[in-house]
Amino acid sequence: MKMLWPLRAAFAVLGRVAPGLAARWALDLFFTPRGRRGSRRVSAFLVAGRPFAVRVDGLRVAGWSWGRGPNVFLVHGWAGVGGQLAAFGPPLLANGFRVVTFDAPGHGASEGRRSSIVHFAKALKAVAASEGEPVAVIAHSLGAAATLRALSQGLKLERVVFLGPTRGPRDWAEQFRRQLGVPRPVMTAMRERSERWLGASWEDFDVPRMAGGQTAPLLASGFRVVTFDAPGHGASTGRRSSIVHFAGALQEIAAKEGPAHAVIAHSLGAAAVVRALSQGLEAGRAVFVGPTGGPRDWAERFRRHLGVPPHVMTSMRERSERWLGASWADFDVPMLAVKQAAPLLIFHDRDDAEVPWSDGAAIAKSWPGARLATTSGLGHRRILRDERVVSQAVAFVKGEPVDTRGWANTCRHPGCDKPAREDGLCDSCGLEASLYLRDERRDAWATTPGVS
Repeated sequence: MKMLWPLRAAFAVLGRVAPGLAARWALDLFFTPRGRRGSRRVSAFLVAGRPFAVRVDGLRVAGWSWGRGPNVFLVHGWAGVGGQLAAFGPPLLANGFRVVTFDAPGHGASEGRRSSIVHFAKALKAVAASEGEPVAVIAHSLGAAATLRALSQGLKLERVVFLGPTRGPRDWAEQFRRQLGVPRPVMTAMRERSERWLGASWEDFDVPRMAGGQTAPLLASGFRVVTFDAPGHGASTGRRSSIVHFAGALQEIAAKEGPAHAVIAHSLGAAAVVRALSQGLEAGRAVFVGPTGGPRDWAERFRRHLGVPPHVMTSMRERSERWLGASWADFDVPMLAVKQAAPLLIFHDRDDAEVPWSDGAAIAKSWPGARLATTSGLGHRRILRDERVVSQAVAFVKGEPVDTRGWANTCRHPGCDKPAREDGLCDSCGLEASLYLRDERRDAWATTPGVS
């Protein structure tokens, strides 16, 4: 720690007088691996292998292979080298497997200076394309996160072994910040710069989220799980996308894979599910997480954010309606919700900065029998991996009772965000309910989604 005091002092000063320079420096330090080039044992292992090389973003990535048979890839971690996993080589070879390893970009014998999960995952996929897809991967530390990213992007595997897997960049970043004394505003700026450089959000590298989120408990409950990348997203082709494209893809998937017992959808995906249901999609029940109410709200936020003149937005809307073959009014989710019959459970966070909680509340109010569970402090994306949300969603899919009360410490009456008492109402709403409301109004409150 004594050796770090010059860096800590430098960040303390730069963070005040030149935060942009401090952010660039932090990014360079954070994404530049420093460490071993390999021990004698590692060198001896590599010498016995057949060397090969692949190109990743113009950089040469060094790799080695041994034996014949089904491929097993060995993937090292941050500041490591492929040969670190040498102990797995002899027993795998003795059991008829071909062993393949490589040094990730910026590591060992490979070219490059900076590296990341993105670079690791690209290298893994490039090696698979060159040497043949593996039946299994044994991965260490950050290599496990890179393997999950590659799997989410189409790599096919039968089995995986993770050794000391890392959770994701949030934890590394916090350790880095504390160790070097990097001011929080500088870390925020560094993260934003890195996301532009990587072309992805740090949320995309969250390992538990990549590992399945709601998938694992659904599989454990005996369900078959199906997901897809909508047109223009992830591994699917296309550049533009919309509710129409999402809904069309969902209907095609259902036609190919069979009717859904349940659909779990997030954000715009929920709007697409409602459109598909209104067009004949069959689903026994649905769970919406942070659902959006429709294009009117997105368009207004888009207009304000970019300063688009109202008359330009009007023209854009008219052009989009011709392209989509439908009016924006046709995508109004609360309006479409009125005619739905499938049981619906909605999770929406009070602190959602991307899709306001009022959207979820409006859908719950319009959808017959829908229930609304309001969370707090999870935002728009972290809610997807919250253990309580996942467990309650799975219980609902299974048809088990779900208690939507008491999720957030705010009043359960729609439109009120005051602190709640034990009965779920704030003092003023509770007083009004007990003293001033007529019986029929009190009954209406009792049937409000989430208030039961």
